Amino acid sequence: MAQAASKTDELLQEVEPSNALTPFRAHQIVAECRALLAKVNSEQAAGVYMVIGLASMRLGNSSKAIEAFQAGKKLGRHEPGVVSVNLGAALLAEGRLFDAIDELAAMASESQGTQRVLGFANLAEGLSRVGQQEDAEASFREAVSAADFKNASHLFALAMQAAEVGLDDEALRFFMSFVGLLKGVEVIDVRSLRRAIGDAHLRSLLEERPVLKRVVDLATTPATHLVAGENTADSPDVDRVFSETCGSRARANEAVLAERR
Repeated sequence: MAQAASKTDELLQEVEPSNALTPFRAHQIVAECRALLAKVNSEQAAGVYMVIGLASMRLGNSSKAIEAFQAGKKLGRHEPGVVSVNLGAALLAEGRLFDAIDELAAMASESQGTQRVLGFANLAEGLSRVGQQEDAEASFREAVSAADFKNASHLFALAMQAAEVGLDDEALRFFMSFVGLLKGVEVIDVRSLRRAIGDAHLRSLLEERPVLKRVVDLATTPATHLVAGENTADSPDVDRVFSETCGSRARANEAVLAERR
């Protein structure tokens, strides 16, 4: 039993969202967990279902993730909020937005630490996707106020969810902080970020998350490469569009380039 518990903890670390994970390895982890379920008690099974759910999310299989998280939730062995925040994220991925909002709204306000950060961050995405942008941004601010900026998982979650909510500048800022923490550098600028994302680990994380990848690519692609001879970052057109694009410099830059094509 102790060996099974230790194995579950190791697998939980592997599927943590801020860690790179190949699809092949994610499939392996699901298979390992299915085998583990026959060897563990109900308390340990809750953790195994958590791993299956997180690995399924990394594979883009939100329906299987929902099944796993619900199975773990029935066992009732996790601290409050742990299952709900992951189940809420899976419901968002499945497009069940109002179910996700219901799942996340209560647990976020009642949770502390990581669960509060993730709960409010995921809730912000759900609210934004149903058109409640003001409430979404307020929820995101709650996530930021609860975050530990020395915690890589918090920074990465804030970067992802800021991008989902349309707060591109904040997404970029939190992603840069995340990269700086990984690299052991206090301050990282766009030029050093451009070099850093050549790292296979970071590229893998971005490829899994196209919304965040778009934000980072826009920021790290020189404007002169996009429009020959013009630097859109200094263009008055960008200033004109800036206030129309959720206050996002990257989004304004993209909108101006679209106009000129």
